[in-house]
Amino acid sequence: MSARTDPSPCPACGTLNLPGEIFCQQCGVVLGPVSGQPPPLPRALGRSELAPVPERPPLPGVVSEAVGQPLEAIVPESGPAPETVTGCLRSRDSGKWFLIPSGQVQVLIGRADAAEEFFPDIDLEPMHGEQMGVSRRHALLTAQTGQVFIEDLNSTNFTFINHQVLPPGQRKAVRAGDVLQFGHLMLIFDVCP
Repeated sequence: MSARTDPSPCPACGTLNLPGEIFCQQCGVVLGPVSGQPPPLPRALGRSELAPVPERPPLPGVVSEAVGQPLEAIVPESGPAPETVTGCLRSRDSGKWFLIPSGQVQVLIGRADAAEEFFPDIDLEPMHGEQMGVSRRHALLTAQTGQVFIEDLNSTNFTFINHQVLPPGQRKAVRAGDVLQFGHLMLIFDVCP
């Protein structure tokens, strides 16, 4: 099998996908045979079956992805520092820890793409993120009112919290011990050791 070098259209919906993509970013169809690839997740709810998510303005501190800018937290110049995301993510299988960068109001979880010069705050590629169905911009952790919330960023293979699908664009509070699943990759949200 030769590596794809040009964007190729999805056989199901025609969306152009970046080279190396396993799943279509629009409809989630498998783009080509990949050895050792886990089977797609069973989908109890299809995207068309999920409750519609109303349009809303960008979150404070988020620069629109439509203009190609990275997500970043904005720290006010005066007044108290905003709350920050604290905690760790650990693999329940290998025990590997991902430290959440300190001092950030929002933390982007996904997988790096050096060719596109894209590097999320927490890069799941070392955990075979691409093969496990992790999107480049998969989910966002946000600190607000003393809690940490997770939001799916319209990922191809969904985000789950405690084995329940998280509809794209909806926030859900996370607590120590919660199981967070990004595509097929399961991690535990926990207090840092």
